[in-house]
Amino acid sequence: MGIFLVFYKLLLERESMHHFKRFFLLTALIISLIIPQIVFTEYIEAEPTPAVTQVLTINEQPEITPIVHEMEESPMNWTLIL
Repeated sequence: MGIFLVFYKLLLERESMHHFKRFFLLTALIISLIIPQIVFTEYIEAEPTPAVTQVLTINEQPEITPIVHEMEESPMNWTLIL
């Protein structure tokens, strides 16, 4: 709409062809309302990606050794608790 308004102000405002100016203004209004409704669709062909078929086999499992902590029993001082 701004482009049409600038064109009108620079070139047509001083002219005396009122019918042409009226036609131009109405056409510019209609075109400026239609242009945002136009949708351009672009189709992009996607390249197929190969599926991952790598299989990992584990032949050797690490040896897990349990860690045993022996807890020492300490005498409980009941007088501090009571």
